[in-house]
Amino acid sequence: MRVVAVIFFGAVLAGFAVHEGRVQSPTQVVEQLANRPEVEGRFADPEQGRFDATVFLFTCIILAPIVGLGLVLVAAIAMMLLEGTVFQVSRRIGLPDKLTAVAVLASAVGIAWSQTELWLPRSMRLLGTIARAWVVSTT
Repeated sequence: MRVVAVIFFGAVLAGFAVHEGRVQSPTQVVEQLANRPEVEGRFADPEQGRFDATVFLFTCIILAPIVGLGLVLVAAIAMMLLEGTVFQVSRRIGLPDKLTAVAVLASAVGIAWSQTELWLPRSMRLLGTIARAWVVSTT
């Protein structure tokens, strides 16, 4: 019940933030992503553009659960590896599990932050392509 209340409170708070203009609306965010220079010309063919955009969106919808399942499996394997190695060593040293978890999480965030140039441009290009396909197929 608490989770539902927190989600409801967050949704109401986000709605007020969008209404007050403090946060961009989802429509504005999609338009900005769709108009990024690297994806602006995609699906521009007057005859096939809308069809290609719709097929791309359909493919993304079909593949999203498979990718999500893959991410869950990778996270489960990573947790098993951490439990068998890092947590065992930290227990022998005498560190509490919560401190070890914070250290592992901080290390993972630090590595992701330091390697931003590897994954961020590709992620933004993919999001821009999805947004562009959405804009082309719905207009």
